[in-house]
Amino acid sequence: MAIGQDAVVNCQLFPAQRQDCKSFESVCQSWPWASITHVVADKGYDTTDVRKVIQKQGAQPVIPRRGFDVWADSDPSPADVFDRKTYQRRHLIERLFGRIKENKRIATRFDKLDAIFLSFIALALLKAYKLF
Repeated sequence: MAIGQDAVVNCQLFPAQRQDCKSFESVCQSWPWASITHVVADKGYDTTDVRKVIQKQGAQPVIPRRGFDVWADSDPSPADVFDRKTYQRRHLIERLFGRIKENKRIATRFDKLDAIFLSFIALALLKAYKLF
């Protein structure tokens, strides 16, 4: 789910066994890149391909390195350092997902059809943003 300043920009479902970083390119194609300056993501998106896609679009990736990917012998390059202040604001997104998952139907994925499941996600977002 991609969330902008005012609204959800994009929401797509992928199989649970698929890695997040492999789905990134197809998700980010419909983003309004002209208004995006930073892309904040967790360590699941820490791949060179994801970073290149973000940088190619003119945005700065704010993705921490995985533990095993930390530099052993060399000094970190400027591309390896991420903005910790911006990353700390990611908790707002995690709290939103927590509020969405308060709905048992979403947390346990009762619905078999993607369209119905996404409809209930939309309702949960409306509830989270207190729009009804």
